[in-house]
Amino acid sequence: MLAHFGLNLIEFLTLPSDLVAFVLEQSLLAQQGRDRVNDRMAREFQQLSGSPDENPR
Repeated sequence: MLAHFGLNLIEFLTLPSDLVAFVLEQSLLAQQGRDRVNDRMAREFQQLSGSPDENPR
């Protein structure tokens, strides 16, 4: 919550429930976006490094 909204735990816990739902939803969307980027980077790294079968020496 701090990274995305600048809220510490106490501030977050004092929010009205509709705002808590919004903050949680936005945090989830941000995390999913980071996960997609990390997955893409991992696939690209695997392609660049190749497996032993793909790059015989």
